[in-house]
Amino acid sequence: FSYASGNDFKGRFSLSGPIAEDRVFYKINAYHRSSDGLIESTDGVGLDFVDQSAITGRLIFDVTENVTLDLRANFNDIDGGATYQERILNAESIEDYPAPDSPGVERGIIGEEYRRFEEASAAIDWETSSGSLSAILGYSNLEQGLYGSLSRKKPPELVTHCGPVGGIGEPPDCFQKSENNIEAHTADI
Repeated sequence: FSYASGNDFKGRFSLSGPIAEDRVFYKINAYHRSSDGLIESTDGVGLDFVDQSAITGRLIFDVTENVTLDLRANFNDIDGGATYQERILNAESIEDYPAPDSPGVERGIIGEEYRRFEEASAAIDWETSSGSLSAILGYSNLEQGLYGSLSRKKPPELVTHCGPVGGIGEPPDCFQKSENNIEAHTADI
């Protein structure tokens, strides 16, 4: 367990051992992180927050003296702040953070992103006097998305091709919105 600035808490847990002596083994890992972040908007709202949980598991079966089956699974869930870059008012300040002439990080909309990973695999190894044969099947799924404001001001600045924040008559803003879902299946011999 650890604790750091930004109310940043991290915890890890790992457990492993035999289920059936000399035949079946397991390993479980868990991780959690929760943080308010270190970057705040000009009105004190945390922008680089994160909430992450992950768990991995593995089972190894020594089926026979020459055959091993290895099963693995992983799940990772991350939610966090996004689009919290500072407004840079001139090129000379690009290497400085915070920029000396910046009013600070302002946001009309607090950006958020998410990522969900799911992975699983099964591998079988067969050792013979002539060599070894291995086969691996795998699956992975990634879902990710981001939503935030392109405006670097609060209230949002007037920019072209944008819509009102909160409804008709409210200040306009531009939004970043991106979503992806990537799924893969693999097989190797």
